[in-house]
Amino acid sequence: MGDAPRGKMKTLDEIVPAKAPQGAGVFCRLEDGRYLFALYDASQVEDGEGLILGRIGGQRQAGESWEDCVRREVQEETGCQAAVESSARCFFADAEGRVEEIAVEAEPRPVLISRQPAAGAVVPGGIYYNLLFWARVLGEPRPGPEIDALVLLDEALLREMAHSAPTLRELTEKGAQVILARALEAEAPVRLGRSPRVLLDLLNRIAPR
Repeated sequence: MGDAPRGKMKTLDEIVPAKAPQGAGVFCRLEDGRYLFALYDASQVEDGEGLILGRIGGQRQAGESWEDCVRREVQEETGCQAAVESSARCFFADAEGRVEEIAVEAEPRPVLISRQPAAGAVVPGGIYYNLLFWARVLGEPRPGPEIDALVLLDEALLREMAHSAPTLRELTEKGAQVILARALEAEAPVRLGRSPRVLLDLLNRIAPR
């Protein structure tokens, strides 16, 4: 079932520096077993081409709790309410993407605390703390104005994407449901962002509640 937690029990305030750029998001798993992700034009979020499959979430605002941040971001990006779930286990991913289980005291408890690199022009210092929670989406998701599309796909297809970058057309042919907010190039390659890749690592260790 993976590594045992290391070190003493810590709070989120002890792990995440108060002045560090930080945000929160969700791993949404639907009743039918599919996962819900946001899809972005790579040229809009980094110096790249094609499309990026990433997490639903965003920057935490001053005075906002982690749970309130998650609920607001889910509402803004999917038009739905979020039922945030506390994870039985919590993991930490360092800037290189290495993952280990840690002991965290929090309610709700995130499944992942990620200390990840970001472009210095976007994030001062180039380091960003991103907390991911398990959550259920309540309602029919529709992409908000901040993202290009929502994508629903199963674990098998997510694992396949770890080794290839299908085009948007191929992704839909393989069974993914793509809900567009704006027109996207059907032949654009779709690659996994950091959060879906780390999710695959977590799925090898634990099962969502």
